Amino acid sequence: MDTLYSLIDAMLIIITSGAGVKIASHLLGMLFNIEEKETYVKKIKNCIIAIIISSSIFSIKAIIEYYFK
Repeated sequence: MDTLYSLIDAMLIIITSGAGVKIASHLLGMLFNIEEKETYVKKIKNCIIAIIISSSIFSIKAIIEYYFK
């Protein structure tokens, strides 16, 4: 079970860091391509929403697991 928890922690780190890199790349793209600023802002918002949803899923899983333990 400890292996499973370490894998979950690793997945959360990978998801968060990957989304952070993607947000940084969108910010750089927005700097060099001013006319498409609205699309980059929308993509950044979607990345932030994805981070929130992924961390919420793992939190809800932990709550349910604790409740039925």
